Amino acid sequence: MEYEADNFAIDSIMKGYFEVAHFAAEAQRLANEIGVILGIVVMFYFKASTEGEKHPNAEDRLTNALERLKLKDNHPGWGIACTGLKFWDSQFGKNLVWDIENKTFKELYYQLVDQIKKEN
Repeated sequence: MEYEADNFAIDSIMKGYFEVAHFAAEAQRLANEIGVILGIVVMFYFKASTEGEKHPNAEDRLTNALERLKLKDNHPGWGIACTGLKFWDSQFGKNLVWDIENKTFKELYYQLVDQIKKEN
């Protein structure tokens, strides 16, 4: 039910756009996408573990949101998600391996999630 709630919230946020021809339509879309990502990323900062007791793991909820937004591989949202994970990594001394050479932020994100999953 948590994924259904997340998806409903994401879909609701993403519905309210200006018309495509409106001068601020792209900015509004980007702000909405980044708002969704940051809203989930902040859950990481409360504890070192991403495991949920009553809710799905934080990395699964973040991955669900990123995939639901259907972001392109080079979208800034992937980089923002990686930056959020970097802050969490630093805050709790997770020592994730940041192999960034010749990778998109999307590829890096999935590598980081794999590491998080192996730790849990």
